[in-house]
Amino acid sequence: MIPRNDGPMDPGEYIRHLVASEPAYYARCDQLFAAYQDAITSGREPTPDEKHEMRRRKVVAGAQAVAAACRIVQAEYRRWRTEGPTA
Repeated sequence: MIPRNDGPMDPGEYIRHLVASEPAYYARCDQLFAAYQDAITSGREPTPDEKHEMRRRKVVAGAQAVAAACRIVQAEYRRWRTEGPTA
């Protein structure tokens, strides 16, 4: 029998679903990252899932660094516009 498809979730139901599954998602990510670190220290080859989690964390860390730099530049530019350049 073909399963019934009720169509996409309404926005409220979708958000509730995301919020309910978020702790399990991050627990799994932390578990994969810990397993990756354990693999490196013990000398075994990390699994593809562990490697993927490490790459994802590197990308997120890079994006956070760029966002922080942009905020610093924007704040300095605002200060420069209001106070003028200081030598």
